[in-house]
Amino acid sequence: MNFKFKFSDYTSFFKHPAMGISIHNWVLLLNKHRFNIYIGFIPKASLITFFALFNSPFHLFEYLRFSSRIKKVKIKTPVFVLGHPRSGTTYLNNILSKDPVFSYSATYDVLTPHIFLTFKKGLKLMMSKAMPSTRPQDNMKLSINSPNEEEFAMANISQTSYMHGFFFPKDILQNFKESVVFNDTKFSNHWKKRYDFFLKKLAYKYTAQQLLLKSPANTGRLKEIAELYPDAKFIHIYRNPYDVYLSTERLYEKVLPITSFQQVDNKKMETYIIEAYALLYKKYLLDKKQLPKEQLFEIKYEDFVKNPVETIEKAYHQLGLKTFKEAEQLFKNEVNAEKDYVKNSYATVPPSIKKIINEKWKFAFDEFGYPIEN
Repeated sequence: MNFKFKFSDYTSFFKHPAMGISIHNWVLLLNKHRFNIYIGFIPKASLITFFALFNSPFHLFEYLRFSSRIKKVKIKTPVFVLGHPRSGTTYLNNILSKDPVFSYSATYDVLTPHIFLTFKKGLKLMMSKAMPSTRPQDNMKLSINSPNEEEFAMANISQTSYMHGFFFPKDILQNFKESVVFNDTKFSNHWKKRYDFFLKKLAYKYTAQQLLLKSPANTGRLKEIAELYPDAKFIHIYRNPYDVYLSTERLYEKVLPITSFQQVDNKKMETYIIEAYALLYKKYLLDKKQLPKEQLFEIKYEDFVKNPVETIEKAYHQLGLKTFKEAEQLFKNEVNAEKDYVKNSYATVPPSIKKIINEKWKFAFDEFGYPIEN
């Protein structure tokens, strides 16, 4: 891995996913990580602290005004897109989001989870001008209104978010165990409470018929989500593990300089990717045994990119979703709009790392039907 930092990575506030964090959550997070911030990132952390304080009255105002109504909302048959990061979840989610029956968390919603019901124009316009038009890790299109991961919202409203590992990478594996695979029920209970409130808030905003949610970290939370929403539907997309490893390395190389408040250790991140993948999929494979066939559909990435619309039709049929015919042309239009997109290319996995992957991820190669390379 090779981390490169630009000047803006040390100072930029508007590119940071903690821009909408509450002061309460921010102080708890800093304390949890022992206020361990690299000196070069103090300006960025200071700006986040200032805006968290500045926004506190607005956070409180929106909560007092809407919370009683939000808590009464019922979530009806939500659909969750699952898959390890860099497995095609964003492409799949972007296509599915064209079905008019779905509402989803837009970029603006997840970055300003405390105030998106109150501030709908001015702040949104300002943020849209400051945002890049593509994601740093893969150049996929990005806008203030495009579907985005509710995980960003959880980073701002809770103490259990996969994204906190991006903020404090020295504790990234421990954070993953607490926030994704839940090594203690106190973490899963905290996550469920905050996650359910955020989804109800989304449903309240959009008067949703159905919510469409996409967060790769939710792959490790299948059991907990099913406990919250017993009628939920899940679409899981998986990819060749070697490609996942290389693409995940690039994800961290591109995103950690923007999000981190700590210096990054290359070897530690390589080890983390391998350990986290194994933890995620061992829990997922265990959890999915409890779901009936009509609630979970699994997609092989390499097949999906060849025939996306046909694959989605199969998913709708198995999951009992009734709106494929109405949305079919919209799906095709989105696929055509993305036809010129050029995927990242990568070198091969270094032999020393491949040996570890073959050992640690053998269960996943067997489960998903990919050959192990010597």
